[in-house]
Amino acid sequence: MMSLEFKLKAIMDVVLAEAKKNKEFEDALTSVLAIENNPVKVKKSSKIKRQASKINPLIEVSKGKDAFRKILEILSTDELKDVIYEYGLDLMKNSAKWRKKERFIELIIEMSEKKISKGNAFRG
Repeated sequence: MMSLEFKLKAIMDVVLAEAKKNKEFEDALTSVLAIENNPVKVKKSSKIKRQASKINPLIEVSKGKDAFRKILEILSTDELKDVIYEYGLDLMKNSAKWRKKERFIELIIEMSEKKISKGNAFRG
């Protein structure tokens, strides 16, 4: 019984020999194997590339909630999303479907306050 490797090599030897003798066969092989004629489909990533956050919410929230809200209201919806994703303020990604700017602002304020107060119960 012949091994798979031996069989494949024998097939390729026959194909190569025929391609050297027969120009039409060589052209047919070339067209089948040409990358231009058979482009490989590349699956596009569905992940959105986020920009770097323009602010650090953990620093800004410590300056006061009202001042922090005013800073957030200046930012666009995409910039608010950048803040949320860079600082991990929505690990469940519930905000991915939101459209209203106010919802993003409320999430950033709420989660930023939680992050900076984390561990206060153990501080004297």
